[in-house]
Amino acid sequence: MKRFYYLSFYLFLFLYNCYTATAQSCTVGCSVSVVAPSAASMTATINNQTLCISGTGTYTGTISDGGKSNITICIASGVTLTTSIAMTANVGTVINNYGTYNQTGITIVPGVTFNNYGTTSMSGAVTVVGTLNNEAGATFTVTGGSFVQQSYNGGPSIVNNSGTLNIGTAASPQAFTMQASPGTTFNNNASGVVNHFGTFTTNGAAGVNNTYFTNNGTFTSTCNAGGPTTIGGSFVNNGTFSLPGTCTSTLSGPNSVFTNFGNFGTNNVFTVNSGTGYTSEPGSTNNLGGLDVTSGTVNVGQLINVTGNVLVTSPAIIQGDGGTCPAIDDYCNFWRYYSGWNRPYFK
Repeated sequence: MKRFYYLSFYLFLFLYNCYTATAQSCTVGCSVSVVAPSAASMTATINNQTLCISGTGTYTGTISDGGKSNITICIASGVTLTTSIAMTANVGTVINNYGTYNQTGITIVPGVTFNNYGTTSMSGAVTVVGTLNNEAGATFTVTGGSFVQQSYNGGPSIVNNSGTLNIGTAASPQAFTMQASPGTTFNNNASGVVNHFGTFTTNGAAGVNNTYFTNNGTFTSTCNAGGPTTIGGSFVNNGTFSLPGTCTSTLSGPNSVFTNFGNFGTNNVFTVNSGTGYTSEPGSTNNLGGLDVTSGTVNVGQLINVTGNVLVTSPAIIQGDGGTCPAIDDYCNFWRYYSGWNRPYFK
């Protein structure tokens, strides 16, 4: 019986590796095929076609889904693509990149899914109105333009990152923006690493035009000019979210909520604006350069380390397992020292 299980396991690995190799080579199930290097153009002519670029080398031809439905475009692991892909909204086009895709910029239109398994480099702006999946082991880099998520007519804009996502550089910072529109979602998964230089903005209001940001991996956003960093909508950190730059950070937008289960740190003042709430969940790490609670709410479930000033402006509220602290003076000193809470929540 044990031998049977071993044989089954090795057979599974063999079939899986064969499937993976076939997918990366883009040679099976193709309706239209081009072998790189090539400049031949490809356009879908009927629904449910698969357009394949295989071989090794650079492809400089044009690619179009032709406005047809359920078109798949496959770029093999040995291919370098340097031309744009013509996409039609809401027809179910899927782009699978196993190779290298270099372009001046891209707009992933509604209903289109871009799966990056290889290396994608954009020297211009990236706008995601459809779905971008940056898979484990893949790299997606934006150097010369902003990274923007927005949705049209209620259609979702979704980014799932399990690989490495680079946006901007120290010498050329670029904006990361999630616009306030329904269904705008960013998921940085456990294996995901995001390196961002520039202004960080997640707009939205909970239950209205909400944005949903979830970090389960490592996300670093360095802003040294053009700030502040603005966080809005539904923002959940389960991993490590760091703001090491010189820009201040603001939680803003009606009913916006920042819930920290993981590690959150900023070198500068973190402002909790009116109508918003920041929660430090038990077991989390919270390191702030300063805290300014401006008519917002701080829910304290875990120690918050503040190296600078704590400023609380009425009618702001700080609350935890020991009670509630409405603003009485600038530093809420009566609460910090005399409220009888069983442990200090700000240090």
